[in-house]
Amino acid sequence: MKISIAILVAAVAQAAIGYEPSEWRLHVPADGLKADVDAGRVSLAFAGRGFACGGDGYVSADLPLLSRGTLDFDVIYNPPQSWKTLGAFLSFYGVTVFWHGGCGDWRAYFPDPNARREMAFNIEPVSHRRISMFKADEWHHVRIAFDAKADRVEYYLDDMSDPAFAVGDRSVWGAAEFMGGEIRIGGMGGSRGGTCTFKNIVLTKRKAGNDATARTDTLVFDGMGGDLYGVHEILANEKPRVYTLDPTRSMYLPMNSFKYSRLPGRDTMLRAKRIVLADAPAGPGGVLPDFVLADISDAVHDGAELIVLGGLFSLGKGEYAGTPLGKIMPDEVAGFKPFDAMPDSPRTFERTIGRGKVKVFCGLKFSSDVKETRERFLPFAKSVFCVD
Repeated sequence: MKISIAILVAAVAQAAIGYEPSEWRLHVPADGLKADVDAGRVSLAFAGRGFACGGDGYVSADLPLLSRGTLDFDVIYNPPQSWKTLGAFLSFYGVTVFWHGGCGDWRAYFPDPNARREMAFNIEPVSHRRISMFKADEWHHVRIAFDAKADRVEYYLDDMSDPAFAVGDRSVWGAAEFMGGEIRIGGMGGSRGGTCTFKNIVLTKRKAGNDATARTDTLVFDGMGGDLYGVHEILANEKPRVYTLDPTRSMYLPMNSFKYSRLPGRDTMLRAKRIVLADAPAGPGGVLPDFVLADISDAVHDGAELIVLGGLFSLGKGEYAGTPLGKIMPDEVAGFKPFDAMPDSPRTFERTIGRGKVKVFCGLKFSSDVKETRERFLPFAKSVFCVD
């Protein structure tokens, strides 16, 4: 089989600029979903065939296999009033996301054995993590950025400045490495009568290379007691990017259910000049994943300043030890265990790392009165943050 040089060059150029899947194939059982497909738009009406039977069916199209890139699309999800459970899914390479009409959110799926199924999650696939809440009946823009060599996937919703969720330990290509690239959009079988429409689906290649950029941004991780310090007000002139610790759901078992409202993307971390952890835990359960902690460590080595504000859920209890974050802590606090006592009075410990610096402030006595605690911290804030 001969392929003309002109066609090959055109295909490579299209993949580099932006590839739009067009030749869709239908994989729908007789009692499955209804699909309305054209070159740039996929509309589905779900049948609700039930679970563990292959779902409602799906449509698929070929994709070029890229090592580093983004998949962008616009989506509107209209769950039915009844049967409001699992609706649409989208997968490409080894990346899969789905929409949960009953819980009103958007989730990432990661294959795991059934033995790891969480209690009360009887219909959801094993396993998954919530990416973000997802408003129904309105259009959203989604971007999924990936780096196969770094095993990294970032999930963006509407706000393209930072991902709502990210992972750094998952295979991006999966079986696509030897089966070829493909995108699939379909129904999970748990929603009858709902609809979902995707449009403006574009796969874009991102070039690897020199990512050097000016460090100008301030990042603040607001932990359990972060509001007691008043960091937002102290650093207001720097207009910090704020990452807030939020509960994702009620738990039946004594395990962590917190995640940060969003995480800094790789590009954001490359621009960070100051990173503040305000009583911000790294664990348990990888609430701040190791790949993000490694990004923080890399940023400090490259010239950023890391400021750790101690509290009830940082340092030892925040499970810093044994992570990339723990390795750059000042010696006086690097080995803190979960129940070690803090200093009797406020102290700042410092350490130079590469071209950057780490400051750890701890020992502040907290009060149930937020205003009072903030006033106690203000005299130390000037030296910790080097502000007037």
